[in-house]
Amino acid sequence: MTRALAIRGTLISLAVVLVLSGVMLAGVTRPYVLSTGSMERTLLPGDYFLVRPLSGAPLQRGEIVQMRYPVDPSQTWIKRIAAIGGDHVRFHDKTLILNGSPVTEPYAIHTTSYIDPFRDNFPAVPNFRLQGNWADTLAKSTVNGELVVPEGKFFVLGDNRDNSLDSRYFGFVDRAYIIGKPLVIYFSADPAHRSGIRWQRMFHMF
Repeated sequence: MTRALAIRGTLISLAVVLVLSGVMLAGVTRPYVLSTGSMERTLLPGDYFLVRPLSGAPLQRGEIVQMRYPVDPSQTWIKRIAAIGGDHVRFHDKTLILNGSPVTEPYAIHTTSYIDPFRDNFPAVPNFRLQGNWADTLAKSTVNGELVVPEGKFFVLGDNRDNSLDSRYFGFVDRAYIIGKPLVIYFSADPAHRSGIRWQRMFHMF
């Protein structure tokens, strides 16, 4: 047996142990598989990871969370908290401006070169129909060109900023809708390739 095969065998064994541990600790962790590219490159479609339920600790800006989709709470999504209650948010040519200062976001990527007037200079007049009653709430929550996040609410974004359905499009997320945090990637497979296991992503901790 080659060294590479031995390493792969060990990784598979560890993955099995981790998955079984997650099953046995169902009340502590739960499995989740990412199916969209809205969190690339932090998380990729085909990443399998364990999610731990939230503790009583306050949620912080920059944290990756599992949340219920406000438009359809039966769906659970993964996003990053960009702003918390009391924060003032805007975008200028794709750059996130928080409380008057540009935010350094090494995890954020942009896959288009053009500037979308709503997406990239948010908040702005929507150039398409927004979900639910978000258009009305957006207008009421915008003060001097900045979106003001209400207390008890969160503004979330995907890391793949040009290809993410997030708070720019569906609005604030209530604290009760944020239900967990990713813990560890236990398996990763490229859905575009058969047997395309991403070995380097396995056992990445958050």
